[in-house]
Amino acid sequence: MRLQCEVEVLSRLLPSCGLRGRGRATRALLSLGRPPGGAGGGSVYLMVCTARDRAGARYKVQENVERCFTRFVEEGKATLRLREPAVDICLSKVGAGRARTLLGQKGQHRVPSPENKRHGGTMIWKYFVWE
Repeated sequence: MRLQCEVEVLSRLLPSCGLRGRGRATRALLSLGRPPGGAGGGSVYLMVCTARDRAGARYKVQENVERCFTRFVEEGKATLRLREPAVDICLSKVGAGRARTLLGQKGQHRVPSPENKRHGGTMIWKYFVWE
């Protein structure tokens, strides 16, 4: 799945080091899937590609999402909190329908869990292949 939106990646470790990390969101292309050729052990990754970093940054998503903040998903905003690395991926300027599709929501607010896989839960746990 591919999605164009504004993305800001915030490190949760910076405040403990006394640093400010609040930057600004940049236009990016999000891709959700598995790396081609079976690299990465079959895990699902979220790739964030920007104009500056065309190769993109990869974040493991499967069994790594601590929480999804989806209170403002109707406004096209959502945040994924990852365990490792300790970052928050803030999404904005996403169509409400596209944001719900990415998060696998049908009107409910859910925290991703492997149990939701069979019951129409989170799209994050389904597998896609990057082209």
